[in-house]
Amino acid sequence: MDISTHQPVAPTAAQIARQVEWEMIGVRRAVAAFRETSDKAEASGRGHETRYGQALLRRIAPRMIEAVETAHAESIESIAGRGAPAAWIPVVTALSPTVTAAITASVCTAAALLPVGMTGRTVPSVAYGICRALRDQIELRDWQAQMEERRKIARELDEPGPDLLSLFRLTYPAATARQWRAWAKKVEAMKFTGWTRAQREHGGAKLIRMLCDSSPGVFKVETVMEQGKTKNVLSLSDEVADKIVADKQILEVATPRLLPMLVPPNDWQ
Repeated sequence: MDISTHQPVAPTAAQIARQVEWEMIGVRRAVAAFRETSDKAEASGRGHETRYGQALLRRIAPRMIEAVETAHAESIESIAGRGAPAAWIPVVTALSPTVTAAITASVCTAAALLPVGMTGRTVPSVAYGICRALRDQIELRDWQAQMEERRKIARELDEPGPDLLSLFRLTYPAATARQWRAWAKKVEAMKFTGWTRAQREHGGAKLIRMLCDSSPGVFKVETVMEQGKTKNVLSLSDEVADKIVADKQILEVATPRLLPMLVPPNDWQ
């Protein structure tokens, strides 16, 4: 058949109406799926892993890194000065500025995106959450260094033995500190990195203040009444909260659930 002379059959108004309705069903399904996914992520403390959460992290992380670098310099002065060093120093200086900033920004963003009323939004909970995440990262780093040293000694003695680090990396090629924590408990290889309660409180609170100060207009600490008690909670500023709502609305319809067409674009039969 010579398709150059073929004229496509124009769909009727009824067919076009059916196609439009069918496409809107796909959009509505996508909106429902997106809302369900994002709501679950926020409620489970993984709001920082969403597309809008990642966009916020890219905005605040660079300035937080600079703030942690400044705090490292301040810690040297505090240690060299008279009296006991500030209680926040062991926590804030335990890891590199980049890692500390990334962990703080992620924990705070996840907390700020939690639904209203969840205890994870309170400042003490966020501070302890930051310290837990830092501790997990420290223990992962220390265990990896320990296993590297054991492997080096085994090679020198020509007694290879079991290489748990290689096995761990093979099993979890992109392992996170959270995965390491679950794995380490099972093999009883976790080495506790001790911080006092005061150090955790001061260190976590210090990092929260640094994040708020380095990204003005993004986070805020506000006093709210929850379950008959006054609490200080970490929240997003009204401007950022409104921006995330707008971003969600765009993302909801940006990836519709494409369904089979009822009306072909061109009928070549």
